Amino acid sequence: MNPQSYENSEDFFILGPMETIDNDFYIEKKPELPVFLKVLCILTFIGCGFYFLSAVYGLITFEASKQSFRMMSQMSSTLPSNPISNMFSGTFENLENFFFWSRISQFASIVNVGLCLTGALMMFKLKKNGFYIYALGQLLPIIAGIMLYLAAKDIPFLGFTTIAGVVMNIVFISAFVIMYAVNLKHLK
Repeated sequence: MNPQSYENSEDFFILGPMETIDNDFYIEKKPELPVFLKVLCILTFIGCGFYFLSAVYGLITFEASKQSFRMMSQMSSTLPSNPISNMFSGTFENLENFFFWSRISQFASIVNVGLCLTGALMMFKLKKNGFYIYALGQLLPIIAGIMLYLAAKDIPFLGFTTIAGVVMNIVFISAFVIMYAVNLKHLK
């Protein structure tokens, strides 16, 4: 007799063919990635890509940018004192310190991308250690930004734009770290 005829038979005491038994009880299901955590990871992957390209571009164009700032500094020193020329004023020594920390910041950005990408990939696989790697990686741009600000604080235009960038970085970084922390309960 074929299995379909048993299913309709009144004297059939077994559940039926094995294919109809619900095996979900016996199969251990893998925990699924929550949608919010998936969206955060995808946004992190995209952000890491942009941040990496920005850091590499900054390293490639570093010397040209350095020359441009030097020229602006030299030109502003020959102009009479006014708000525009004061924006680019600053001693050559301050500019050299700024350039040093700017280059360090670019390298820190590349390390940041590596750590954050590793952490996000681990969290994408529901591993809790990924959060700690991600959070550690997010400290680098804050530290590098603060050091860059300390080097540029005596150069009015650069000091203002640097601190504005650091504050924006802190806001976005804090938001992402908090959103990932909310999802720690899903990670093992």
